[in-house]
Amino acid sequence: MRSKLVSVFSLGTAVVAVSLVGLGCGKGGLKSIVTDAKVRMYQVESDQFAEATVMLGTGNVQLPAFNYNIRHPRNANEILGVVAMKPGIQGGTEVNVTININKAIGTELIDPRLPNGNGLPIGGISNAVVVGIPVGEAVKVILGVGDKFALLGVTANIQQLDTLGRNGIPDLFIPFKAGNIPTTAGFYFSPTASRSGVGVFVDLSPVMFNQGQGQVMLARLASTQDTLMARAVRAKVTPVYAKSPISKRKESDLLTFLGKAHSKRQRFTLAK
Repeated sequence: MRSKLVSVFSLGTAVVAVSLVGLGCGKGGLKSIVTDAKVRMYQVESDQFAEATVMLGTGNVQLPAFNYNIRHPRNANEILGVVAMKPGIQGGTEVNVTININKAIGTELIDPRLPNGNGLPIGGISNAVVVGIPVGEAVKVILGVGDKFALLGVTANIQQLDTLGRNGIPDLFIPFKAGNIPTTAGFYFSPTASRSGVGVFVDLSPVMFNQGQGQVMLARLASTQDTLMARAVRAKVTPVYAKSPISKRKESDLLTFLGKAHSKRQRFTLAK
């Protein structure tokens, strides 16, 4: 591990400690990958919306920039929200997603998995109702709801990560707490082309259930929606946030890859 880290720094990436290259090394840079997280809840008529914004310290690595409407899978004219990824004003990458909670749960697209088929990187949520809404071919928005629990996430398949997927690199996600908001960010990999990428997950609960407002809101939704929302409100959930297990060798392979991407100021693109 140490020799690999030395080789990364020898590439001239003097600031990798504050970039995504810090991911997985367990020291220093871990705290800077997610630099800030904010959650906002608001209501439009009878619909409850959640908005999450996460700032990622991506160093010189440029993640894909996009801004998509989240459309209902069975009715493209119905907009459920918006998802965007863009360069931050002061560097890094901003990830933003706004979702209509009751309409998104109403899609009934039960899918508690990453695009590579693996489970979500948060333990203890098997009882929650989790929907996964595809946004185009490469982006996916994930919403999970349970008793006193709500999770909002975004995944983006990255073309340049296919090489690591073919080499058998396992998923690597790290939990953070930025702005008092539990957040998990990292990478997922697959030997199948266009199924490796970046994922960010935000626990909405600290804001959503402040002073009991969220539970009242969900109870109101459950009274007007089908049994799926009612089941979500009753689901007992105790989320567990932990670093994904990964071998030292595989971890150092990922660090080396990201170190080279950082030194080249590489621009990542969405998978095709």
